Amino acid sequence: MGKKKSLGHSPLGFDFDDGLAYDFIPDLNEQMVQEVDHPEKDNIEHVPNKTVVSYYIEEQLVGRIKKLAHITEQSYSAVATNAFTDYLQKEGF
Repeated sequence: MGKKKSLGHSPLGFDFDDGLAYDFIPDLNEQMVQEVDHPEKDNIEHVPNKTVVSYYIEEQLVGRIKKLAHITEQSYSAVATNAFTDYLQKEGF
């Protein structure tokens, strides 16, 4: 085996009683207690169930969807969903 220099330190030989602060690590227990004390379930919006679908769509139309998504800062699926929804509402569905 070759001897390579370590890129870090070994935590096994580390003395944790040196008064070091680990405040960059979030305290998950405190966060859980706050969630129990102040449940915000009333503020959660209803998220509809979604599924993945696949359609053969002309490349030009896909390009237009991507361009609109970029301009409006939405995902491609959000633009497509809005387009389908608008069309179906126009048709009375």
